Amino acid sequence: MSNGPGKRYKMIFGSNIILDTGSALTVDDGEYQKELVSWAIGSDGIPIVNAKLDDAEGNVVVGITGSRPFTLQKGHTMDVGPGSFEIKNESTGEVLLEIRHLDENTVKVNGIFYIDGEKLEATDNGVTWKTNTISGNTSENLKKFLTLFKKGGFALG
Repeated sequence: MSNGPGKRYKMIFGSNIILDTGSALTVDDGEYQKELVSWAIGSDGIPIVNAKLDDAEGNVVVGITGSRPFTLQKGHTMDVGPGSFEIKNESTGEVLLEIRHLDENTVKVNGIFYIDGEKLEATDNGVTWKTNTISGNTSENLKKFLTLFKKGGFALG
């Protein structure tokens, strides 16, 4: 892997930019902690992804290790190619997870994540958690980005 653990990225999360973050999206509100997705970029530029995505009821919809599915519910497709990784629900068109390697230091992450039954959704329009939507912000680091949410939170490690 050309960019493994410890690599620092500029992350585009929804429509927000976080200038200095690692290679994982982790929920951490002080009581509940769960890694939603982690990645590295292979020497061929293809994202190598680990993820476990649940639905609102807590059922595993997609489980990925090293960009290989160990669980992929019927009706979901996975597309992996140079600089991109995407899982989509074919019937609704919803993108459950999108990771794009835009350049050596920039990664774009979008997706739908359920955290203890609550939906966190990152799209090109912004990041929505519970009733709060954040869009178009640039933060120097994770700590400054997290202050934009009023209650609860997540961390980018």
